[in-house]
Amino acid sequence: MPVPEVAPTSLDDDQVAAQAGADLIAQTPDVARLVAGIEGPLVLGNYAYADGADHVRVSMAADALAVELADRADVMLAYLATPTDAFAVPWRDVEISQGRWDHRRTRLVQPPLHLLGTFKRNYSDTITTSDGTRLGIADCLVPQQGPNYALAKRLQRWRAVVARNAGTRVSLNVAPATRTRSVVKNRLLAAAYAGAHRFGIRVFDPGTANTLMAAMLVHDLRNPDAAANPAVALSNPMDLFSRAANHGGLWTTGYEPRSVAEQEAGEAQNPSPWAGFMPVAVGLLLSAPLTKDGLSFIAEAQVIEGLDAVAEQAAIERAAAARQVGMAAAMAQQWGDLLRDDIGRAA
Repeated sequence: MPVPEVAPTSLDDDQVAAQAGADLIAQTPDVARLVAGIEGPLVLGNYAYADGADHVRVSMAADALAVELADRADVMLAYLATPTDAFAVPWRDVEISQGRWDHRRTRLVQPPLHLLGTFKRNYSDTITTSDGTRLGIADCLVPQQGPNYALAKRLQRWRAVVARNAGTRVSLNVAPATRTRSVVKNRLLAAAYAGAHRFGIRVFDPGTANTLMAAMLVHDLRNPDAAANPAVALSNPMDLFSRAANHGGLWTTGYEPRSVAEQEAGEAQNPSPWAGFMPVAVGLLLSAPLTKDGLSFIAEAQVIEGLDAVAEQAAIERAAAARQVGMAAAMAQQWGDLLRDDIGRAA
């Protein structure tokens, strides 16, 4: 257990706990020396999170540790990929998504919403690699999580591909959407999670997700046929992310995830709790029977009264928020383009 060098040697457990640990960003060289001195086998897990630009900083610091250990054959790198990113996904998921789109119950009433850029068909982009493999591009980026979050998570994916290519065992599985504190503290993202089941998307409780991903880590560590094993041939380096992805339905929903979620995203500087909910409420009313169960999402999202007034107010606030959302949306498009470039080079 690392403690400061100036700490007295006679400490009880509570005193050790109060002083233990290190600042990974400020003390990166010290932590690197500490980790390098640990005898293997060793699993280096990069699960650090911080708000804003500190997320990029801590991801870079953790990446420095991975580089420090790159020459050791007894080290495995471990990450959790966010489901709210862009991925090249197997064609079977694309086919499931297309089937759900074709069999939706609202084909005749949703076109007006499509004109607003909402409730769009999933997988507008598909590609065929040089060996004839068909892939879909699952664009699940959420602009409201910001460019720092996207870059921090993308750094992990880049390191995973490079390290595996160099012979290091790498566990990088897509974790399911989870009601973590960092997500649900954003009221609009919390509302989107509350209604995700209406689109065939399962949001996990933290305890369930933790148990599932711990089991996946053991699988990647012990199973010689896991994609984590660099000796296992992959048709594309991106298969490392998709082989055992726990996407929770984001890849198989009939709707482009952002075309639904972004309706709850834009807020003005002084937001109303109703901002952005109206298009989603209308779409869901058109997508489900008007029963108590069919209205459950609206109850969960607290959109339960004053719908006419809400629609008018939401339109005003969405116009005011467009400038703020525009930059984030442009960022999401750029990341999608970057992913396609990555796939093209890898193919």
